[in-house]
Amino acid sequence: MWRSNRARRTRRRQHQSTTAKENLSAAPLAGRDDGS
Repeated sequence: MWRSNRARRTRRRQHQSTTAKENLSAAPLAGRDDGS
């Protein structure tokens, strides 16, 4: 169980990192579209 929790935590962290990167990349694009 402990190992499962540890793996889950790592996976969640990686997922959040990817999501944050995607959001940062998408935010400027969306802002440009809105500005235009």
